[in-house]
Amino acid sequence: TEFELGWVVGFIEGEGSFHSGRSARTSRPGQFSWTITMIAQQVQREPLERMCRYTGIGKIRGPSPQRGTHSPVYEWRIRGRQAIDLMIILRPFLSPKRQTQIDNARQHYDSRPRRNPKEDVRKSWVTRDVQRMNDSRQLRIVPDA
Repeated sequence: TEFELGWVVGFIEGEGSFHSGRSARTSRPGQFSWTITMIAQQVQREPLERMCRYTGIGKIRGPSPQRGTHSPVYEWRIRGRQAIDLMIILRPFLSPKRQTQIDNARQHYDSRPRRNPKEDVRKSWVTRDVQRMNDSRQLRIVPDA
């Protein structure tokens, strides 16, 4: 619904972060994989549960151990294709600052080294975004004129 979309946009605007980088967690020692991630942290679990309910994706971790005077926090997180898809949906509704953060995370992720040079063509997110924009099955949110 529009309410849920607005709530998610507001929550991510205030509490969200966007990251891209290497992850050391692989099945082979000394190797890594690249990941793109969208995260929101809260002291209260309920807003993160609502985030899962409204988006239909994500996992909640925590609470983290208390450090010094900081309260333990819960964390909602999505990675990979789910993160990219939600970034694409939310980006037009977010502030220029958040849009830049999304663009930077995606650009960093897209510039990652590849094992197979053909992946550069097959896995180009720009190409996929254009395909989605031209796909008549995609949901369009059009502001009233």
